[in-house]
Amino acid sequence: MINETLFKQTWWVTLAVVLAGLQIVFAIGIGMDSEASGTERLVVFSVWGAGAALAIFGAQQRPRHRRRGNALVALGVVPAVITGIIAFWFPPLWLTTAAGLAVIWSSIRDATVPADVATS
Repeated sequence: MINETLFKQTWWVTLAVVLAGLQIVFAIGIGMDSEASGTERLVVFSVWGAGAALAIFGAQQRPRHRRRGNALVALGVVPAVITGIIAFWFPPLWLTTAAGLAVIWSSIRDATVPADVATS
């Protein structure tokens, strides 16, 4: 059974994993874009793929090493924030920027809360 209080405190981890999935989709989409140069494909695929891997690895690390996991999650969603900035002409992608900023803010806030307060 899921502890409802714990879920309310860590909703942003689920959002970070969803953003990681979107980053992978975005990286594959750019990789398949015929108008992108080889360098653009390599850079975008590498940065967005690495960001997704960091976010997922950070979410996996959180139960044992909360601060390190939070830092990895926050760092991993930075490409999701950049996605909305790059595609400013497509308003639905602004949601990735807003969600990414919410994840970063929440991970920083969670990292500064003492462990005994966060679990009680």
